[in-house]
Amino acid sequence: MTLDSFGFEREEKIRSSNVRNIFTPNKPINDIEFLAGRTNELARLVQQFNTPGQHSLLYGERGVGKSSLANVFYVLMRIKYVGQMHFWKVSCDSSTTFEDILREPLKQFGVDITIQQVDSTDTKGAAARAKAKFSSILAGASAEGELNAKKETLVVREGPSKHVNPSFAARTLGSHPALLIIDEADRLAYSIDKQRLAEFIKQLSDTDSKFKVLIVGVAEIGGELIENHESISRCLGEIKLDRMTNDELKLIIINGAEELRLYFDEKLINKIVQLSGRYPHFTHLLALKCAENAVAEGYTRIGMDHLAMAIRSAVNEYEGALKRTYDRAVLSFSTDMYRVILVSAACLDKTEFSAEDLRNEIQKQIGSPILQQSLNNYLKKLVSANDSTIFRRVAKGIYRFNDPRMPSYIKIANEI
Repeated sequence: MTLDSFGFEREEKIRSSNVRNIFTPNKPINDIEFLAGRTNELARLVQQFNTPGQHSLLYGERGVGKSSLANVFYVLMRIKYVGQMHFWKVSCDSSTTFEDILREPLKQFGVDITIQQVDSTDTKGAAARAKAKFSSILAGASAEGELNAKKETLVVREGPSKHVNPSFAARTLGSHPALLIIDEADRLAYSIDKQRLAEFIKQLSDTDSKFKVLIVGVAEIGGELIENHESISRCLGEIKLDRMTNDELKLIIINGAEELRLYFDEKLINKIVQLSGRYPHFTHLLALKCAENAVAEGYTRIGMDHLAMAIRSAVNEYEGALKRTYDRAVLSFSTDMYRVILVSAACLDKTEFSAEDLRNEIQKQIGSPILQQSLNNYLKKLVSANDSTIFRRVAKGIYRFNDPRMPSYIKIANEI
């Protein structure tokens, strides 16, 4: 057995081609040269940044490119204002607090917040001592001179924010030209942190601060990310990022191919775009797998004959909630009807669909009608009123996919 038995030669060809740095389904884009479309949204972010008292909220479905757009905006602003202002990016998770978000900016200007776990046997005493020691600082009682003269260290417990006062944070940071991007804000677990973040932004706006904030997150309505804090609606410019247009998705493939000196047949480009369902993630994924196979085989022209293998590679390697949810729905039962139902729902290409819509599409798929009672028996295992199943019931006899990306994944997995 040789080393090449493990695919080293193939991997070296793919690695040296740079294809995985051009088509990037597994990470957000950081280079403006590889951002297709979105010029209007970028222009609006720039306009909001330059509008006194206004901050920005970028929201939309999962997988539409919010983080990529925020990254490119971050890069553009650093190029434009290099040496003139400060920049920070924070990616939230379920443990992130208001203190975590502002730790580095506050540290830059004299307040060092140290987050550490307090032993459960001494939680009350340790927390009380920390709060007593620094309460005057975080309440805003310290003079500016005191803040500039020395750094203060605050030790607080993990959990929802209890100690950092939004007014104090705004006064400390407000006079400094800066951009703070808060990505994945939807993952903040505690309402109090969202409320304090909203209050912090309001305080910045009220004082015409040079410190600007961009909040980025998954939401159907922008207000969900800041607990519908109505008092900041006037100072928070909302931008809903919709799915990309088919022309923008085509640009991803065409521009990437040009950079790699590859050529995708037009029929293949159209098929990849159709399967992608206007999600850039799937366009990047399928284009990458097509290009990998072509590069490994020494081809520069990529046609429809590369797509079937690319789809198999994409599905076999795909990880995450979409694959787990789909596999759980179709592999847990001995009948193929669950797969047929999901394929039929995906082919409807509707945000919401009725039981009648679904029955009609199933008949097209299997060539015979299905009774509503039979369909109901299957739907019992696929439908709920929350996000615990693949379908959500939105009204009597009306359904939608819990994850709007799922129809595209189903089409790819079934090579439709």
